[in-house]
Amino acid sequence: MELQNWTHKDVAPMRVMTIRGNGPYEALLSELIGRICTEMQTPENIRTGARATGPIGSVYVGDDSDETGGTVEVVLSVAGTLTISDPGIEVVTLPAVTVVSVICKGSYRNLGLAHAQMLAYLEENGLRQNGSPREYYLNDPAETPEEDFLTEIQYPVA
Repeated sequence: MELQNWTHKDVAPMRVMTIRGNGPYEALLSELIGRICTEMQTPENIRTGARATGPIGSVYVGDDSDETGGTVEVVLSVAGTLTISDPGIEVVTLPAVTVVSVICKGSYRNLGLAHAQMLAYLEENGLRQNGSPREYYLNDPAETPEEDFLTEIQYPVA
């Protein structure tokens, strides 16, 4: 695992498709990402020109989350007219937020270590977490070797 490009940045409000679930992350994320992708590719959404405007991501919600599982919300930034048929999916706007961000290069199995390093960084720099952590998956795991996976980890700060 390699952490690169530590930055502080402002993230603008984002219109997203979102779906939430609770359980072990590995299986849960695959299921929720699949449902979001299926919904984006319906004939109606293709016809109206709905499109993704950024990478798919996840937001870790609540205090029940640890490195193995908990409540997670999968998000995909979108534009255009969307028709939603899956009752678990909503279209919402994530609020603007200031974050500390880092790019993690390597296996998803190491993301727990990256989050631990992020928490240590926040403490060392006197920063207070102000919201749920986010991850954005910057390349396609079906087309990328595991050691080259890129994940942006964002922690909202006050």
